[in-house]
Amino acid sequence: MVKSRAGITRNGCLAVLVLLAAIVYFGIPVGEKYFRYLEYKDRMKVELKFRGGLPNERIIKNLQLAADS
Repeated sequence: MVKSRAGITRNGCLAVLVLLAAIVYFGIPVGEKYFRYLEYKDRMKVELKFRGGLPNERIIKNLQLAADS
């Protein structure tokens, strides 16, 4: 006696595809925000390294302008 298992395979494959699609769908915005965070963090390091002699208010203003853009 041979039983068909095609339905089980298709449902398992569908579940994996739905899970993968959900990870991509929700992962792209999270990854984008993380990438922006890393860029801003790098911008802060550059500001302090090259413009550390400026008054704190000016450095803060430069970082606010970078955050707004």
